[in-house]
Amino acid sequence: MPFQIVQSEHDPSIRYALWVGDFDETSVAEIGTSGCNGLRLSRPVYTKRVNLDPLATLTRLRGLNLYGIDRIDNLYFLRGMNSLEKFATDSRIPAGSPLSDLIGLRRIFGKWSPTLPKADRWPQIEYLNLSSVRDLQDLADHPVETLTRLQVSFSPSLARLDFGRLRNLEHVEFHYCPNIESFNPMTDLEFAKTISLSRCRTFVGFPRLGSNLNTILVENCGRIERLGSDPDSLLPPRLFLIGCEIGELALSQIKNNLDRFEKLVLPPKYRRVLGV
Repeated sequence: MPFQIVQSEHDPSIRYALWVGDFDETSVAEIGTSGCNGLRLSRPVYTKRVNLDPLATLTRLRGLNLYGIDRIDNLYFLRGMNSLEKFATDSRIPAGSPLSDLIGLRRIFGKWSPTLPKADRWPQIEYLNLSSVRDLQDLADHPVETLTRLQVSFSPSLARLDFGRLRNLEHVEFHYCPNIESFNPMTDLEFAKTISLSRCRTFVGFPRLGSNLNTILVENCGRIERLGSDPDSLLPPRLFLIGCEIGELALSQIKNNLDRFEKLVLPPKYRRVLGV
């Protein structure tokens, strides 16, 4: 059998066929009789062009992971996969792809064309993991109540963080987005529990913090100038500033919250300044 059967880490009812050999039309037939409702082609051996059109016959798939295939001409084979809940790819997702019509999707990992589909195309979406996006405006203007986690990576054109009406986001992450400076002061992240940024070299801080925030993690970003709207801002109980310079206001805000922290991680020189 050229595949292993593994359960989804997010939903044990999804059983993936983790393919370990060459993939062709015969492989599709084997998956169809395997009892699996998911497929992962996620090994680095898949660097050549692979014909994915036969996948169109697997209309009952609930999970499809194509991370191991770096050249995909189109996604037409997704048409009719109305049971699909989880989809992942390293290849660029073209505008107008059938992915936008799969209303049962809950988790998406993808590299997007400049135009990001409106999230309300997916009324059950819970997790978006996006890369190569220019802005989040369409996403913010068409919110979905079920969307609780947003991760954005490798998006150098992204500069303005305005979440509009995405008020149900609980976990927000930005990685390798070098032109992000700050969140829009009017951004409403009242329900956010975790905010994480790494390798966003121009990021300077947060003009506003929500009352439900539990964790801030900022790693290898710019000089953090502020953590909230005023010197007496209440900071979350878990604060990680790693590999960052810290400005006077932000350092003062940290000092005013020393008794509040459950976990505080700072560069050594600032720990010495604060005596912690």
